[in-house]
Amino acid sequence: MAVNHRKRSHQALTFCMALLATSTMAQPLPVAVMPAESFLNSRIQFPEVRYRQYRWLSDEDRQKVSDAGYTPEEWDQPMSAVIERIPFSDLGILQPKVTNLGLSQEQWDCYVNNYSGYEWNQLSSELQIHAVALGWTPNKWANRATSKPDVFRNFWDELEDPIKKTAGEFCYFENTWNEENLRYWTTAPPSEHTQAPTKPPTVAPSSTLRPTIAPLTSASTTPSLSIFLELLLVFGMAAAFMVV
Repeated sequence: MAVNHRKRSHQALTFCMALLATSTMAQPLPVAVMPAESFLNSRIQFPEVRYRQYRWLSDEDRQKVSDAGYTPEEWDQPMSAVIERIPFSDLGILQPKVTNLGLSQEQWDCYVNNYSGYEWNQLSSELQIHAVALGWTPNKWANRATSKPDVFRNFWDELEDPIKKTAGEFCYFENTWNEENLRYWTTAPPSEHTQAPTKPPTVAPSSTLRPTIAPLTSASTTPSLSIFLELLLVFGMAAAFMVV
């Protein structure tokens, strides 16, 4: 599988940002960046279920994810699981597991697989035209596991609008094109977003007059040692990605 080191570094950095946001109570949860409708595929319904972060899935849905062969880490990183490189028609006994997740064949092949499991002659004539617009040729497509056209080196916001629209025909949108982890861009359910404000402790009045000095920090804003160690580990992983 082709490795885009520029996007890999971005992926590691944004994952660290997400972990920082969700690990520190004083920080808000990440806000979803939903696909822009102007570039979203108009033929196939957006499969919202595939872009729910694993930790917000119900126990029942987590079991379905496991039955389909995903690990939690693979679920949160689209296109990292081997199963997602396989077209629906070749899934065999896993087809019912995929449909049990709420994904149709069209949604799987376009949004999840981006038609990468198809051979060139299996692509419709319309998709072949769109593929050429992205820089693909039949020969390049035959070697798609090891290399991609130069346009795939760019981030979404560096693409011209016509290229974004063409990428949308393969069901790419900003976050999947940039290979972003779900922990970075998906949003929590409403109940997860709403947090009651923390009421400061009430200090009993002193019997003697003395100036009151406010504490420099509070338990709600001071990250624990475990969080620091966790972030140190993740930033180390990010550095390793950048030098690979």
